[in-house]
Amino acid sequence: MRGEALVGGGLLTFFFLVTFLLVTRKSSERKKKGTSEPSPQPPRVDQAELFAALSHELRAPLTLILGPLQDLQNGTFGDLSPEAREEIRRIQVNSGRLMEIVDQFTDSARLDAGQFKILAIQEDLNAFTHFVADRFVSAAKRRGLDLVIDVPDDELWIYFDPEQMDKVLTNLLANAIKFTPTGGSVEIRVTANERTAKISVSDTGCGIAGEEIANIFDAFQQADNQQQARYQGSGLGLSIAQRLVELHHGNIEIHSMPGEGTALTVQLPRGKEHFRQDQLSETPDGFATWDATTVIASRQLVIDSLGEAAVESEPSMEHDQPLLLVIDDDVDLRSYLHRHLKSQYRVLEAVNGADGLQQARHNVPDLIVSDIVMAGSDGLELTREIRQDPELNDVPVILLTAQATAADRLRGLTDGADAYISKPFSVQELQTRISNILAQRQRLRDKLLATREETPPVEEKTPDFLEQVERTIDNCLAEAGFNADALAQRMAISRSVLYERLHAVTDKSPARLILDRRLKRGAKLLSEGASVAEVAYGVGFKSVSHFSQRFREHFGQTPSAYRQQA
Repeated sequence: MRGEALVGGGLLTFFFLVTFLLVTRKSSERKKKGTSEPSPQPPRVDQAELFAALSHELRAPLTLILGPLQDLQNGTFGDLSPEAREEIRRIQVNSGRLMEIVDQFTDSARLDAGQFKILAIQEDLNAFTHFVADRFVSAAKRRGLDLVIDVPDDELWIYFDPEQMDKVLTNLLANAIKFTPTGGSVEIRVTANERTAKISVSDTGCGIAGEEIANIFDAFQQADNQQQARYQGSGLGLSIAQRLVELHHGNIEIHSMPGEGTALTVQLPRGKEHFRQDQLSETPDGFATWDATTVIASRQLVIDSLGEAAVESEPSMEHDQPLLLVIDDDVDLRSYLHRHLKSQYRVLEAVNGADGLQQARHNVPDLIVSDIVMAGSDGLELTREIRQDPELNDVPVILLTAQATAADRLRGLTDGADAYISKPFSVQELQTRISNILAQRQRLRDKLLATREETPPVEEKTPDFLEQVERTIDNCLAEAGFNADALAQRMAISRSVLYERLHAVTDKSPARLILDRRLKRGAKLLSEGASVAEVAYGVGFKSVSHFSQRFREHFGQTPSAYRQQA
Protein backbone atom coordinates (compact mmCIF):
# COMPACT_ATOMS: atom_id res chain seq x y z
CA MET A 1 0.00 0.00 0.00
CA ARG A 2 2.83 2.40 0.76
CA GLY A 3 4.35 1.82 -2.68
CA GLU A 4 1.02 2.23 -4.46
CA ALA A 5 0.35 5.46 -2.56
CA LEU A 6 3.70 6.80 -3.67
CA VAL A 7 3.00 5.77 -7.26
CA GLY A 8 -0.41 7.40 -7.18
CA GLY A 9 0.96 10.56 -5.58
CA GLY A 10 3.78 10.65 -8.12
CA LEU A 11 1.31 10.42 -10.99
CA LEU A 12 -0.78 13.17 -9.43
CA THR A 13 2.25 15.44 -9.15
CA PHE A 14 3.26 14.64 -12.71
CA PHE A 15 -0.21 15.38 -14.06
CA PHE A 16 -0.31 18.70 -12.20
CA LEU A 17 3.11 19.69 -13.53
CA VAL A 18 2.43 18.73 -17.15
CA THR A 19 -0.96 20.37 -17.23
CA PHE A 20 0.23 23.50 -15.42
CA LEU A 21 2.94 23.90 -18.04
CA LEU A 22 0.44 23.40 -20.86
CA VAL A 23 -2.07 25.83 -19.41
CA THR A 24 0.62 28.39 -18.56
CA ARG A 25 2.04 28.13 -22.08
CA LYS A 26 -1.34 28.74 -23.66
CA SER A 27 -2.01 31.63 -21.28
CA SER A 28 1.35 33.12 -22.23
CA GLU A 29 0.55 32.77 -25.92
CA ARG A 30 -2.72 34.61 -25.42
CA LYS A 31 -0.92 37.40 -23.58
CA LYS A 32 1.56 37.78 -26.42
CA LYS A 33 -1.33 38.76 -28.65
CA GLY A 34 -1.64 41.68 -26.24
CA THR A 35 -5.14 42.85 -25.62
CA SER A 36 -4.63 43.90 -21.97
CA GLU A 37 -1.99 44.67 -19.41
CA PRO A 38 -0.38 41.60 -17.82
CA SER A 39 -1.68 40.82 -14.36
CA PRO A 40 0.86 41.02 -11.54
CA GLN A 41 -0.51 37.72 -10.24
CA PRO A 42 -0.23 34.46 -12.24
CA PRO A 43 -3.62 33.12 -13.32
CA ARG A 44 -5.22 30.75 -10.82
CA VAL A 45 -6.00 27.34 -12.26
CA ASP A 46 -7.98 24.92 -10.12
CA GLN A 47 -7.54 21.14 -10.12
CA ALA A 48 -10.61 20.47 -12.24
CA GLU A 49 -9.35 22.86 -14.92
CA LEU A 50 -5.89 21.30 -14.81
CA PHE A 51 -7.19 17.80 -15.27
CA ALA A 52 -9.65 18.84 -17.95
CA ALA A 53 -6.71 20.29 -19.87
CA LEU A 54 -4.67 17.15 -19.22
CA SER A 55 -7.48 14.94 -20.45
CA HIS A 56 -7.82 17.01 -23.62
CA GLU A 57 -4.06 16.91 -24.30
CA LEU A 58 -3.77 13.14 -23.79
CA ARG A 59 -6.95 11.93 -25.45
CA ALA A 60 -5.89 13.03 -28.94
CA PRO A 61 -2.61 11.03 -29.03
CA LEU A 62 -4.29 8.08 -27.30
CA THR A 63 -6.99 8.11 -29.96
CA LEU A 64 -4.29 8.10 -32.64
CA ILE A 65 -2.71 5.10 -30.91
CA LEU A 66 -5.87 3.06 -30.39
CA GLY A 67 -7.40 3.82 -33.80
CA PRO A 68 -4.51 2.58 -35.99
CA LEU A 69 -4.05 -0.41 -33.68
CA GLN A 70 -7.66 -1.40 -34.26
CA ASP A 71 -7.09 -0.99 -38.01
CA LEU A 72 -4.16 -3.41 -37.76
CA GLN A 73 -6.26 -5.91 -35.79
CA ASN A 74 -9.04 -5.66 -38.38
CA GLY A 75 -6.62 -6.58 -41.17
CA THR A 76 -6.76 -3.20 -42.90
CA PHE A 77 -3.06 -3.47 -43.76
CA GLY A 78 -2.93 -7.21 -44.37
CA ASP A 79 -2.90 -10.39 -42.35
CA LEU A 80 -0.98 -10.56 -39.07
CA SER A 81 0.63 -13.50 -37.33
CA PRO A 82 -0.92 -14.65 -34.04
CA GLU A 83 2.16 -13.30 -32.22
CA ALA A 84 1.71 -9.86 -33.81
CA ARG A 85 -1.98 -9.82 -32.92
CA GLU A 86 -1.15 -10.63 -29.30
CA GLU A 87 1.39 -7.81 -29.13
CA ILE A 88 -1.13 -5.36 -30.60
CA ARG A 89 -3.78 -6.52 -28.14
CA ARG A 90 -1.36 -5.93 -25.28
CA ILE A 91 -0.70 -2.38 -26.51
CA GLN A 92 -4.44 -1.79 -26.77
CA VAL A 93 -5.03 -3.01 -23.23
CA ASN A 94 -2.36 -0.79 -21.74
CA SER A 95 -3.46 2.21 -23.80
CA GLY A 96 -6.96 1.61 -22.49
CA ARG A 97 -5.61 1.49 -18.95
CA LEU A 98 -3.85 4.80 -19.49
CA MET A 99 -7.10 6.29 -20.79
CA GLU A 100 -8.92 5.06 -17.67
CA ILE A 101 -6.25 6.53 -15.40
CA VAL A 102 -6.65 9.89 -17.13
CA ASP A 103 -10.42 9.66 -16.71
CA GLN A 104 -10.10 8.71 -13.03
CA PHE A 105 -7.82 11.63 -12.22
CA THR A 106 -10.14 13.99 -14.09
CA ASP A 107 -13.23 12.63 -12.28
CA SER A 108 -11.45 12.86 -8.92
CA ALA A 109 -10.48 16.49 -9.50
CA ARG A 110 -14.02 17.42 -10.57
CA LEU A 111 -15.46 15.65 -7.53
CA ASP A 112 -13.01 17.43 -5.22
CA ALA A 113 -13.95 20.78 -6.76
CA GLY A 114 -17.69 20.10 -6.50
CA GLN A 115 -18.00 20.40 -10.28
CA PHE A 116 -19.10 16.84 -11.07
CA LYS A 117 -22.63 16.68 -12.46
CA ILE A 118 -24.85 13.64 -12.76
CA LEU A 119 -27.91 13.19 -14.94
CA ALA A 120 -30.28 10.62 -13.50
CA ILE A 121 -32.78 8.82 -15.70
CA GLN A 122 -35.42 6.25 -14.83
CA GLU A 123 -34.02 2.85 -15.74
CA ASP A 124 -34.53 -0.84 -14.97
CA LEU A 125 -31.75 -1.47 -12.41
CA ASN A 126 -32.03 -5.25 -12.81
CA ALA A 127 -31.49 -5.14 -16.58
CA PHE A 128 -28.71 -2.59 -16.22
CA THR A 129 -26.87 -4.65 -13.57
CA HIS A 130 -27.14 -7.78 -15.72
CA PHE A 131 -25.79 -5.81 -18.69
CA VAL A 132 -22.72 -4.67 -16.73
CA ALA A 133 -22.06 -8.09 -15.14
CA ASP A 134 -22.31 -9.93 -18.47
CA ARG A 135 -19.18 -8.11 -19.66
CA PHE A 136 -17.14 -9.87 -16.95
CA VAL A 137 -18.28 -13.43 -17.67
CA SER A 138 -15.44 -14.23 -20.07
CA ALA A 139 -12.72 -12.80 -17.81
CA ALA A 140 -14.03 -14.69 -14.78
CA LYS A 141 -14.17 -17.95 -16.72
CA ARG A 142 -10.57 -17.62 -17.93
CA ARG A 143 -9.44 -16.99 -14.36
CA GLY A 144 -11.20 -20.15 -13.20
CA LEU A 145 -13.81 -18.24 -11.19
CA ASP A 146 -17.53 -18.85 -10.80
CA LEU A 147 -19.35 -15.57 -11.56
CA VAL A 148 -22.87 -15.73 -10.12
CA ILE A 149 -25.31 -13.10 -11.41
CA ASP A 150 -28.25 -13.20 -8.99
CA VAL A 151 -30.54 -10.59 -10.51
CA PRO A 152 -34.35 -10.96 -10.56
CA ASP A 153 -36.12 -11.09 -13.91
CA ASP A 154 -38.67 -8.53 -12.73
CA GLU A 155 -38.23 -4.89 -13.66
CA LEU A 156 -36.87 -2.57 -10.96
CA TRP A 157 -37.35 1.05 -12.06
CA ILE A 158 -35.12 3.52 -10.28
CA TYR A 159 -33.50 6.88 -11.02
CA PHE A 160 -29.71 6.85 -11.52
CA ASP A 161 -27.03 8.07 -13.91
CA PRO A 162 -26.16 4.97 -16.00
CA GLU A 163 -22.74 6.22 -17.12
CA GLN A 164 -21.60 6.91 -13.56
CA MET A 165 -23.21 3.79 -12.10
CA ASP A 166 -21.40 1.77 -14.77
CA LYS A 167 -18.12 3.13 -13.37
CA VAL A 168 -19.17 2.09 -9.86
CA LEU A 169 -20.21 -1.47 -10.71
CA THR A 170 -17.29 -1.97 -13.09
CA ASN A 171 -14.85 -1.02 -10.32
CA LEU A 172 -16.49 -3.32 -7.75
CA LEU A 173 -16.62 -6.30 -10.11
CA ALA A 174 -13.08 -5.73 -11.40
CA ASN A 175 -11.70 -5.65 -7.85
CA ALA A 176 -13.61 -8.79 -6.88
CA ILE A 177 -12.32 -10.71 -9.91
CA LYS A 178 -8.75 -9.43 -9.64
CA PHE A 179 -8.40 -10.27 -5.96
CA THR A 180 -10.05 -13.69 -5.90
CA PRO A 181 -7.74 -16.67 -6.50
CA THR A 182 -8.48 -19.38 -9.04
CA GLY A 183 -11.25 -21.70 -7.90
CA GLY A 184 -13.11 -18.99 -6.00
CA SER A 185 -16.38 -17.28 -6.75
CA VAL A 186 -17.76 -13.78 -7.27
CA GLU A 187 -21.43 -12.92 -6.88
CA ILE A 188 -23.43 -9.83 -7.82
CA ARG A 189 -26.94 -9.58 -6.39
CA VAL A 190 -29.78 -7.05 -6.58
CA THR A 191 -32.43 -6.73 -3.87
CA ALA A 192 -34.99 -4.02 -3.16
CA ASN A 193 -37.79 -2.89 -0.90
CA GLU A 194 -40.18 0.02 -1.13
CA ARG A 195 -37.57 2.59 -0.07
CA THR A 196 -34.20 1.39 -1.32
CA ALA A 197 -32.44 -0.83 -3.85
CA LYS A 198 -29.21 -2.68 -3.08
CA ILE A 199 -26.49 -4.05 -5.36
CA SER A 200 -24.06 -6.37 -3.56
CA VAL A 201 -20.77 -7.63 -4.98
CA SER A 202 -19.12 -10.34 -2.89
CA ASP A 203 -16.14 -12.61 -3.40
CA THR A 204 -14.24 -15.46 -1.76
CA GLY A 205 -10.91 -13.69 -2.13
CA CYS A 206 -8.16 -12.81 0.29
CA GLY A 207 -10.17 -10.29 2.30
CA ILE A 208 -9.03 -7.03 3.86
CA ALA A 209 -7.56 -6.55 7.33
CA GLY A 210 -9.65 -4.55 9.79
CA GLU A 211 -7.14 -1.73 10.16
CA GLU A 212 -7.16 -1.19 6.36
CA ILE A 213 -10.94 -1.13 5.92
CA ALA A 214 -11.21 2.29 7.58
CA ASN A 215 -9.06 3.84 4.82
CA ILE A 216 -10.12 1.71 1.88
CA PHE A 217 -12.18 4.53 0.30
CA ASP A 218 -9.37 7.08 0.61
CA ALA A 219 -7.62 8.17 -2.58
CA PHE A 220 -4.41 6.25 -3.42
CA GLN A 221 -5.15 3.53 -0.85
CA GLN A 222 -4.99 -0.16 -1.74
CA ALA A 223 -5.01 -3.12 0.61
CA ASP A 224 -1.53 -4.47 1.30
CA ASN A 225 -1.53 -8.19 0.56
CA GLN A 226 0.07 -10.59 -1.85
CA GLN A 227 -2.99 -11.33 -3.98
CA GLN A 228 -3.65 -7.64 -4.56
CA ALA A 229 0.02 -7.14 -5.35
CA ARG A 230 -0.56 -8.96 -8.63
CA TYR A 231 -2.31 -5.93 -10.07
CA GLN A 232 -1.62 -2.25 -10.31
CA GLY A 233 -4.03 0.66 -10.39
CA SER A 234 -4.29 4.36 -9.73
CA GLY A 235 -5.65 3.83 -6.21
CA LEU A 236 -8.64 6.06 -7.04
CA GLY A 237 -11.29 3.54 -8.08
CA LEU A 238 -13.07 2.93 -4.76
CA SER A 239 -12.72 6.56 -3.72
CA ILE A 240 -14.48 7.68 -6.91
CA ALA A 241 -17.09 4.92 -6.62
CA GLN A 242 -18.04 6.00 -3.10
CA ARG A 243 -18.40 9.66 -4.08
CA LEU A 244 -20.45 8.84 -7.18
CA VAL A 245 -22.82 6.79 -5.04
CA GLU A 246 -23.05 9.67 -2.56
CA LEU A 247 -24.02 12.00 -5.43
CA HIS A 248 -26.97 9.61 -5.88
CA HIS A 249 -27.74 10.15 -2.16
CA GLY A 250 -26.75 6.55 -1.47
CA ASN A 251 -23.90 4.82 0.34
CA ILE A 252 -21.47 1.91 0.05
CA GLU A 253 -20.99 -0.54 2.91
CA ILE A 254 -18.06 -2.94 3.14
CA HIS A 255 -17.73 -6.17 5.12
CA SER A 256 -14.53 -8.19 4.89
CA MET A 257 -12.72 -10.98 6.68
CA PRO A 258 -9.07 -11.80 5.91
CA GLY A 259 -8.85 -15.18 4.26
CA GLU A 260 -12.61 -15.42 3.67
CA GLY A 261 -13.57 -12.64 1.28
CA THR A 262 -15.12 -9.21 0.87
CA ALA A 263 -18.62 -7.89 0.21
CA LEU A 264 -19.45 -4.34 -0.89
CA THR A 265 -23.04 -3.18 -1.03
CA VAL A 266 -24.31 -0.13 -2.91
CA GLN A 267 -27.56 1.22 -1.47
CA LEU A 268 -29.62 3.66 -3.55
CA PRO A 269 -32.84 5.42 -2.53
CA ARG A 270 -35.89 4.89 -4.71
CA GLY A 271 -37.91 7.74 -6.14
CA LYS A 272 -36.55 11.03 -7.46
CA GLU A 273 -37.31 13.57 -4.75
CA HIS A 274 -33.70 13.54 -3.52
CA PHE A 275 -32.40 14.84 -6.89
CA ARG A 276 -32.40 18.47 -7.94
CA GLN A 277 -34.34 19.29 -11.09
CA ASP A 278 -31.12 19.88 -13.07
CA GLN A 279 -29.95 16.37 -12.11
CA LEU A 280 -32.95 14.67 -13.74
CA SER A 281 -33.77 13.66 -17.28
CA GLU A 282 -37.26 12.73 -18.24
CA THR A 283 -36.21 10.96 -21.45
CA PRO A 284 -38.73 8.15 -22.01
CA ASP A 285 -36.15 5.53 -22.88
CA GLY A 286 -33.19 6.70 -20.83
CA PHE A 287 -31.05 3.64 -21.32
CA ALA A 288 -31.13 4.17 -25.07
CA THR A 289 -29.72 7.69 -24.71
CA TRP A 290 -26.62 6.39 -22.95
CA ASP A 291 -23.89 5.53 -25.43
CA ALA A 292 -23.19 2.11 -23.97
CA THR A 293 -21.37 1.00 -27.13
CA THR A 294 -18.75 3.69 -26.60
CA VAL A 295 -18.31 2.68 -22.98
CA ILE A 296 -17.83 -0.96 -23.93
CA ALA A 297 -15.34 -0.12 -26.67
CA SER A 298 -13.18 1.92 -24.32
CA ARG A 299 -13.28 -0.49 -21.37
CA GLN A 300 -13.89 -4.01 -22.63
CA LEU A 301 -10.26 -4.78 -23.52
CA VAL A 302 -9.23 -3.75 -20.00
CA ILE A 303 -12.01 -5.88 -18.51
CA ASP A 304 -11.01 -8.86 -20.65
CA SER A 305 -7.40 -8.49 -19.53
CA LEU A 306 -8.55 -9.43 -16.02
CA GLY A 307 -8.74 -12.98 -17.34
CA GLU A 308 -4.97 -13.05 -17.67
CA ALA A 309 -4.49 -14.51 -14.23
CA ALA A 310 -0.99 -14.87 -12.90
CA VAL A 311 0.04 -18.46 -13.59
CA GLU A 312 2.55 -20.27 -11.46
CA SER A 313 5.26 -20.66 -14.05
CA GLU A 314 7.23 -23.82 -14.57
CA PRO A 315 10.68 -23.44 -16.11
CA SER A 316 11.12 -25.16 -19.46
CA MET A 317 14.19 -26.22 -21.43
CA GLU A 318 17.06 -28.32 -20.15
CA HIS A 319 18.14 -28.20 -16.52
CA ASP A 320 21.55 -26.82 -17.43
CA GLN A 321 20.11 -23.62 -18.94
CA PRO A 322 20.52 -20.69 -16.50
CA LEU A 323 17.42 -20.11 -14.38
CA LEU A 324 16.03 -16.55 -14.14
CA LEU A 325 13.44 -15.36 -11.64
CA VAL A 326 11.35 -12.39 -12.85
CA ILE A 327 9.47 -10.53 -10.09
CA ASP A 328 6.91 -7.85 -10.90
CA ASP A 329 3.31 -7.17 -9.85
CA ASP A 330 2.35 -6.27 -13.43
CA VAL A 331 1.27 -9.47 -15.17
CA ASP A 332 1.71 -7.91 -18.62
CA LEU A 333 5.30 -6.88 -17.94
CA ARG A 334 6.16 -10.31 -16.53
CA SER A 335 4.66 -11.95 -19.60
CA TYR A 336 6.54 -9.57 -21.91
CA LEU A 337 9.89 -10.30 -20.24
CA HIS A 338 9.17 -14.03 -20.16
CA ARG A 339 8.59 -14.11 -23.92
CA HIS A 340 11.84 -12.30 -24.65
CA LEU A 341 14.00 -14.30 -22.22
CA LYS A 342 12.69 -17.84 -22.63
CA SER A 343 14.72 -18.55 -25.78
CA GLN A 344 17.97 -18.37 -23.79
CA TYR A 345 16.97 -19.11 -20.21
CA ARG A 346 14.56 -20.98 -18.02
CA VAL A 347 12.23 -18.38 -16.51
CA LEU A 348 10.21 -18.39 -13.30
CA GLU A 349 7.78 -15.63 -12.31
CA ALA A 350 6.76 -14.14 -8.96
CA VAL A 351 4.24 -11.43 -8.11
CA ASN A 352 6.09 -9.54 -5.35
CA GLY A 353 9.11 -9.67 -3.07
CA ALA A 354 7.67 -12.17 -0.60
CA ASP A 355 6.59 -14.55 -3.36
CA GLY A 356 9.93 -14.05 -5.09
CA LEU A 357 11.96 -14.84 -1.97
CA GLN A 358 9.97 -18.03 -1.43
CA GLN A 359 10.56 -19.16 -5.02
CA ALA A 360 14.24 -18.18 -4.85
CA ARG A 361 14.77 -20.32 -1.74
CA HIS A 362 13.03 -23.25 -3.36
CA ASN A 363 14.66 -23.04 -6.82
CA VAL A 364 17.94 -21.07 -6.27
CA PRO A 365 17.96 -19.06 -9.51
CA ASP A 366 21.10 -17.97 -11.32
CA LEU A 367 19.84 -14.37 -11.55
CA ILE A 368 16.88 -12.32 -10.31
CA VAL A 369 15.15 -9.48 -12.19
CA SER A 370 12.82 -7.54 -9.87
CA ASP A 371 10.70 -4.42 -9.89
CA ILE A 372 11.17 -2.12 -6.88
CA VAL A 373 7.74 -0.60 -6.19
CA MET A 374 5.37 -3.47 -5.39
CA ALA A 375 2.67 -3.89 -2.78
CA GLY A 376 3.66 -6.16 0.06
CA SER A 377 7.39 -6.86 0.10
CA ASP A 378 9.11 -4.63 -2.47
CA GLY A 379 12.29 -5.09 -4.51
CA LEU A 380 14.59 -3.37 -2.02
CA GLU A 381 13.38 -5.55 0.85
CA LEU A 382 13.84 -8.59 -1.38
CA THR A 383 17.42 -7.59 -2.21
CA ARG A 384 18.29 -7.16 1.48
CA GLU A 385 16.80 -10.58 2.27
CA ILE A 386 18.76 -12.16 -0.59
CA ARG A 387 22.05 -10.70 0.64
CA GLN A 388 21.40 -11.97 4.19
CA ASP A 389 20.54 -15.52 3.09
CA PRO A 390 23.66 -17.73 3.02
CA GLU A 391 22.21 -19.89 0.27
CA LEU A 392 21.23 -16.96 -1.96
CA ASN A 393 23.72 -14.19 -1.20
CA ASP A 394 25.70 -14.95 -4.37
CA VAL A 395 22.66 -14.64 -6.65
CA PRO A 396 22.90 -11.43 -8.74
CA VAL A 397 19.92 -9.05 -8.65
CA ILE A 398 18.85 -6.56 -11.34
CA LEU A 399 16.33 -3.94 -10.18
CA LEU A 400 13.77 -2.35 -12.50
CA THR A 401 12.06 0.86 -11.46
CA ALA A 402 10.44 4.11 -12.52
CA GLN A 403 12.35 5.86 -9.71
CA ALA A 404 15.29 7.08 -11.76
CA THR A 405 17.07 9.69 -9.63
CA ALA A 406 20.69 9.29 -8.55
CA ALA A 407 19.54 8.88 -4.94
CA ASP A 408 17.18 6.06 -5.94
CA ARG A 409 19.96 4.28 -7.81
CA LEU A 410 22.34 4.66 -4.88
CA ARG A 411 19.77 3.23 -2.50
CA GLY A 412 19.22 0.19 -4.71
CA LEU A 413 22.94 -0.45 -5.17
CA THR A 414 23.58 0.08 -1.45
CA ASP A 415 21.04 -2.62 -0.66
CA GLY A 416 23.08 -5.05 -2.77
CA ALA A 417 21.69 -4.84 -6.29
CA ASP A 418 24.11 -5.73 -9.08
CA ALA A 419 22.44 -3.48 -11.66
CA TYR A 420 19.71 -0.85 -11.80
CA ILE A 421 17.60 -0.22 -14.90
CA SER A 422 15.12 2.65 -15.19
CA LYS A 423 11.68 2.30 -16.77
CA PRO A 424 10.88 2.56 -19.59
CA PHE A 425 13.75 0.35 -20.67
CA SER A 426 14.85 -1.56 -23.73
CA VAL A 427 14.54 -5.31 -23.40
CA GLN A 428 17.81 -5.54 -25.36
CA GLU A 429 19.52 -3.57 -22.59
CA LEU A 430 18.14 -5.97 -20.01
CA GLN A 431 19.27 -8.99 -22.03
CA THR A 432 22.77 -7.50 -22.32
CA ARG A 433 22.96 -6.86 -18.58
CA ILE A 434 21.85 -10.41 -17.83
CA SER A 435 24.34 -11.87 -20.30
CA ASN A 436 27.21 -9.79 -18.88
CA ILE A 437 26.47 -10.72 -15.28
CA LEU A 438 26.18 -14.41 -16.08
CA ALA A 439 29.43 -14.15 -18.05
CA GLN A 440 31.09 -12.92 -14.87
CA ARG A 441 29.91 -16.11 -13.18
CA GLN A 442 31.40 -18.07 -16.07
CA ARG A 443 34.74 -16.37 -15.48
CA LEU A 444 34.54 -17.48 -11.84
CA ARG A 445 34.23 -21.01 -13.07
CA ASP A 446 37.18 -20.60 -15.43
CA LYS A 447 39.26 -19.13 -12.63
CA LEU A 448 38.44 -22.09 -10.41
CA LEU A 449 39.37 -24.41 -13.26
CA ALA A 450 42.75 -22.69 -13.69
CA THR A 451 43.54 -22.87 -9.98
CA ARG A 452 42.07 -26.27 -9.18
CA GLU A 453 44.18 -28.58 -7.10
CA GLU A 454 46.77 -30.53 -9.00
CA THR A 455 46.05 -34.09 -9.93
CA PRO A 456 47.63 -36.50 -7.42
CA PRO A 457 50.85 -38.01 -8.80
CA VAL A 458 50.51 -41.31 -10.58
CA GLU A 459 51.83 -44.22 -8.56
CA GLU A 460 54.60 -46.32 -9.96
CA LYS A 461 52.29 -49.27 -10.38
CA THR A 462 49.82 -49.33 -13.24
CA PRO A 463 46.44 -48.12 -11.90
CA ASP A 464 43.41 -50.37 -12.30
CA PHE A 465 40.58 -49.47 -14.63
CA LEU A 466 38.33 -47.77 -12.02
CA GLU A 467 41.19 -45.58 -10.82
CA GLN A 468 41.90 -44.53 -14.40
CA VAL A 469 38.25 -43.61 -14.95
CA GLU A 470 37.98 -41.65 -11.70
CA ARG A 471 41.25 -39.82 -12.35
CA THR A 472 40.11 -38.90 -15.88
CA ILE A 473 36.78 -37.63 -14.52
CA ASP A 474 38.51 -35.59 -11.78
CA ASN A 475 40.73 -33.91 -14.35
CA CYS A 476 37.69 -32.83 -16.37
CA LEU A 477 35.11 -31.97 -13.68
CA ALA A 478 35.09 -28.22 -14.39
CA GLU A 479 34.19 -28.82 -18.05
CA ALA A 480 30.42 -28.27 -18.23
CA GLY A 481 30.09 -30.41 -21.37
CA PHE A 482 32.01 -33.39 -19.97
CA ASN A 483 29.73 -36.46 -20.19
CA ALA A 484 29.83 -40.22 -20.78
CA ASP A 485 30.75 -39.80 -24.45
CA ALA A 486 33.60 -37.47 -23.58
CA LEU A 487 34.81 -39.88 -20.91
CA ALA A 488 34.84 -42.79 -23.36
CA GLN A 489 36.77 -40.68 -25.84
CA ARG A 490 39.34 -39.71 -23.21
CA MET A 491 39.71 -43.37 -22.23
CA ALA A 492 40.10 -44.33 -25.93
CA ILE A 493 37.33 -46.93 -25.76
CA SER A 494 33.77 -47.10 -27.03
CA ARG A 495 30.88 -46.06 -24.82
CA SER A 496 29.49 -49.60 -24.72
CA VAL A 497 32.86 -51.01 -23.59
CA LEU A 498 33.12 -48.27 -20.97
CA TYR A 499 29.67 -49.15 -19.65
CA GLU A 500 30.41 -52.91 -19.55
CA ARG A 501 33.78 -52.54 -17.83
CA LEU A 502 32.37 -50.07 -15.25
CA HIS A 503 29.43 -52.37 -14.63
CA ALA A 504 31.90 -55.17 -13.85
CA VAL A 505 33.55 -53.18 -11.01
CA THR A 506 30.74 -50.87 -9.84
CA ASP A 507 26.97 -50.64 -10.10
CA LYS A 508 27.10 -47.08 -11.45
CA SER A 509 26.64 -45.91 -15.01
CA PRO A 510 29.26 -43.55 -16.49
CA ALA A 511 26.85 -40.61 -16.16
CA ARG A 512 26.10 -41.45 -12.52
CA LEU A 513 29.79 -41.81 -11.71
CA ILE A 514 30.55 -38.41 -13.27
CA LEU A 515 27.72 -36.80 -11.26
CA ASP A 516 28.92 -38.39 -8.02
CA ARG A 517 32.49 -37.21 -8.59
CA ARG A 518 31.21 -33.68 -9.30
CA LEU A 519 29.20 -33.65 -6.07
CA LYS A 520 32.07 -35.14 -4.06
CA ARG A 521 34.45 -32.45 -5.35
CA GLY A 522 31.76 -29.84 -4.68
CA ALA A 523 31.39 -30.96 -1.08
CA LYS A 524 35.17 -30.72 -0.59
CA LEU A 525 35.30 -27.19 -1.99
CA LEU A 526 32.35 -26.11 0.17
CA SER A 527 34.11 -27.43 3.26
CA GLU A 528 37.13 -25.31 2.30
CA GLY A 529 34.97 -22.15 2.32
CA ALA A 530 34.17 -21.64 -1.36
CA SER A 531 30.81 -20.02 -2.14
CA VAL A 532 27.94 -22.05 -3.56
CA ALA A 533 28.14 -20.24 -6.91
CA GLU A 534 31.90 -20.75 -7.21
CA VAL A 535 31.53 -24.44 -6.45
CA ALA A 536 28.60 -24.96 -8.83
CA TYR A 537 30.47 -23.53 -11.80
CA GLY A 538 33.77 -25.00 -10.66
CA VAL A 539 32.51 -28.59 -10.81
CA GLY A 540 30.87 -28.23 -14.21
CA PHE A 541 27.26 -27.20 -13.56
CA LYS A 542 25.83 -24.50 -15.80
CA SER A 543 23.40 -23.22 -13.18
CA VAL A 544 23.48 -22.86 -9.41
CA SER A 545 19.90 -24.14 -9.12
CA HIS A 546 20.74 -27.44 -10.85
CA PHE A 547 23.78 -27.94 -8.63
CA SER A 548 21.77 -27.16 -5.46
CA GLN A 549 19.01 -29.57 -6.49
CA ARG A 550 21.44 -32.42 -7.18
CA PHE A 551 23.47 -31.69 -4.04
CA ARG A 552 20.33 -31.77 -1.89
CA GLU A 553 19.27 -35.08 -3.43
CA HIS A 554 22.71 -36.62 -2.80
CA PHE A 555 23.61 -35.28 0.65
CA GLY A 556 20.16 -34.59 2.09
CA GLN A 557 20.86 -30.91 2.76
CA THR A 558 21.45 -27.71 0.85
CA PRO A 559 24.97 -26.67 -0.19
CA SER A 560 24.88 -23.66 2.17
CA ALA A 561 23.83 -25.82 5.12
CA TYR A 562 26.65 -28.28 4.33
CA ARG A 563 29.10 -25.39 4.07
CA GLN A 564 28.10 -24.05 7.48
CA GLN A 565 28.50 -27.44 9.16
CA ALA A 566 31.88 -28.16 7.58
